[in-house]
Amino acid sequence: MTDIIDRVGSGDAFAAGVLTGWLEGGDAQKMARLGLAMNALKHSLHGDWLRLSREEVDGFTGSSGDVRR
Repeated sequence: MTDIIDRVGSGDAFAAGVLTGWLEGGDAQKMARLGLAMNALKHSLHGDWLRLSREEVDGFTGSSGDVRR
């Protein structure tokens, strides 16, 4: 991703990703991965809502939710 479209809501998107990882029983690495992915994706969209499915977020990170090393 090279262009920032809109920063509004990116902190909320990060928090939502971290909370999603926590609610799914993930460790700190999974929580951070989801938070950072949702934060980065939010920068590519207009407005203050992240209107993406979980599948789209997982597609962005290149994983199905498992930690890759």
